[in-house]
Amino acid sequence: DQSLVGTWESGVVNGYYIHQKIFGADGSFASRWLYATGRSTYSEVSGTWTADGYTLTTVTDHTDTYSYTFTDSDTFTLQWDSESRIYYRT
Repeated sequence: DQSLVGTWESGVVNGYYIHQKIFGADGSFASRWLYATGRSTYSEVSGTWTADGYTLTTVTDHTDTYSYTFTDSDTFTLQWDSESRIYYRT
């Protein structure tokens, strides 16, 4: 399922909460708030893919783009450089 593989943009909010905009292969996106805890979790802002026309924007000042994969509906893995981190639905 190509909609489950794509890129993500990262932005730190208040030095702790991390906003991710997760982009699908078709240019759609969903948003997540990630929490850096012992068991990394995420909270869905948008539970479904939502088209954003032809313009993709980030809500944060600092943006990095990396890749992700969904393991199942409650787990996804972010990859960057040689690192990766698994997040679980709260």
